[in-house]
Amino acid sequence: MKYIVFSLLVCLCLIITLHKHSPNSVVYPKTKTSTDCDTIFNQIIKDPYRWLEDENSNVAKDWVNRQNSLTSSYLRKIPFNRKIKNSLKEQKSYPKYSIPFTKGNKIYNFYSSPRDEYLYMHDESKDKEHIIINFNSTPFRQKTIFKNDISISNDGRYLAYSFVTNESKSKNIEILDLTNKELLNDKIESINFGKISWKGNGFYYTKFFKDKKNSPHQNSGVFYHKLGTPQGTDELIYQDNLLTKRIPFIVVSEEERFLFLYKFEGSYGNSISFRDTWKQENDWVSILDEYISELEIISFIRGRFIAITDDDSPYRKVVKIDPKYPERENWVTIIKGKEKLKLDWIRILNEKILVHYSEQILSKIKIYDLNGNFINDVSLPGEGVVRGFVGLKNHTKSWYSFDNFISPTKIYEYDLLNNSSSVYKSSKSRFKKENYIFKKDTYFSYDITEVPIFIALKKGLLLNNKNPTLLYGYGGFNVTMRPSYKDEFAFLLENDCVIALANIRGGNEYGSRWHNEGKLFNKQNTFNDFIYATDYLFKNGYTKPDYLAIEGKSNGGLLIGAVINQFSNICRVSFIESALLDMIRYEALPNGKTWDDEYGSINEKDSFLNLLSYSPIHNIDEKKKYPSVFILTGNKDKTVASAHSYKYTASLQKKKPGHNPILLRSIPDTGHSISGKNSFEKWSFMFFEMEIPF
Repeated sequence: MKYIVFSLLVCLCLIITLHKHSPNSVVYPKTKTSTDCDTIFNQIIKDPYRWLEDENSNVAKDWVNRQNSLTSSYLRKIPFNRKIKNSLKEQKSYPKYSIPFTKGNKIYNFYSSPRDEYLYMHDESKDKEHIIINFNSTPFRQKTIFKNDISISNDGRYLAYSFVTNESKSKNIEILDLTNKELLNDKIESINFGKISWKGNGFYYTKFFKDKKNSPHQNSGVFYHKLGTPQGTDELIYQDNLLTKRIPFIVVSEEERFLFLYKFEGSYGNSISFRDTWKQENDWVSILDEYISELEIISFIRGRFIAITDDDSPYRKVVKIDPKYPERENWVTIIKGKEKLKLDWIRILNEKILVHYSEQILSKIKIYDLNGNFINDVSLPGEGVVRGFVGLKNHTKSWYSFDNFISPTKIYEYDLLNNSSSVYKSSKSRFKKENYIFKKDTYFSYDITEVPIFIALKKGLLLNNKNPTLLYGYGGFNVTMRPSYKDEFAFLLENDCVIALANIRGGNEYGSRWHNEGKLFNKQNTFNDFIYATDYLFKNGYTKPDYLAIEGKSNGGLLIGAVINQFSNICRVSFIESALLDMIRYEALPNGKTWDDEYGSINEKDSFLNLLSYSPIHNIDEKKKYPSVFILTGNKDKTVASAHSYKYTASLQKKKPGHNPILLRSIPDTGHSISGKNSFEKWSFMFFEMEIPF
């Protein structure tokens, strides 16, 4: 016992000694500046690091390499860096299964373990499993395959998937023959949108057109590829020349009768039209075309489309649409969401409507008949997050997952005939949920708006304001954030940390009103809501600024960048991942033009001034003392350009607001989703900067 106490004291002294000297030893790589600038509404906006927007240039690559070397050097000073790496690796070392999905009488499932990752198939008897794709085998090892884009033909013979390689700048599609596990010669290149929808002996896909200089335009079209033919002969099904940022794609109905043409102009709102292939007409029949609401066709059954929409319904509703009279005034509402029971999504199974509601953000499942009459609730394992229930309209069983902050993901099989659930795949995680507390609460923001917050912590943990705490949020794009289980969170909880999720405005937690109150000129609400979440944590004894880490990804990274500019002393550590950080240039970078309905455009004066007021790069205050900042990005990010992170890092390091470290980790061959990659570095950095021995 004396030896353990002595070792802890030595470790603590070593951390304090290293930490006291480490800030002064951080010498940032020299970063050249340019004279680039823009004059916008008579304001000169300097942009000295615009050269970093050319991410593939040799000078930019050299700069990134030097930044990565600095980060590695700093982290090597942390005495427990390797210990955390091994502990986190052990935490994640168990097999995981996805929610099953079906085609015909075959059941498919993804499996992953520390060594293996594959897609397997078995029939309904479950007698024998067949590996369809071994993602670590030679044909697939050098590819990043987008599993959400995998699509199996309706006859179960072919599997199409989209992927990128280290050399490619856009997605490609390949087709696997499931009868012999061999790739076809068909190659579909240069797609930037991965939706694949089968019909007959081929499939529909979307690609962007290129100009004479071979650079992609925003203008795009939908093509049909017939198997066994070259891409150059693919039939152009739809092209829109009127609006450059409109993205179309086609979904084929279950029985392959209807084609549904969806078009999106930005981050929210769509149009939809359809074509009945059993008829000879080739015209598209419009259902919705204003782009001010969203509508999705779920099924065609008994002569009607069943759809979910938020059109004139902030909490969403289910409607029936007659294909002969598809105009809005002829829609029939059969199920409607409410403020305290928001309707999220639906499935059609066993000719019943299964509805997922959010009650205080947590999942509720109810079943109705096709006329909207309530039948029964689905009994869930507890309060948490449910996903899945995929299947065809005649299926009598399906699968779903359940989890929450302290409940590792478990897969259940649901029998619709008996309204009963049984465990399909148990979690093999070592995490013991019975030792932890999962709670939901609310707090008041600056304008007395009540904001939800979820908390997880170890039972018996003292609320003495000294607990290392991770607070994260998102607040944008109509996205509902849910308190889901993550191995990283389990690792932190086991090491006496607190996990908190603030459901700030900008998402869809309480419908379209919640979204609208956190976008465009209301964006400051999201920052204020998050700031008041920290106040809640302080007042309730969970932590204090010295022990608080805040984290945000993508739009959430913008949130963190803005928050530490406005309240730099709010936390000890900040993690900014795959983030938008230059809000004056975001429209000029990839995908940016599709987000101006969320943020606004610099081409409009009021929007420009609003963006300038919170843009993280343009509001760094060198007179303030900033927390320790760890910026992470993937160097192959196709969603948010890595240049945001690079330019922000250079700007922070140049101005040096305070003496805490500002580190960048650009993760090679990685896209927008960097979850789990290099995570041990994050938590080593957090514990070290908080001067907590591990």
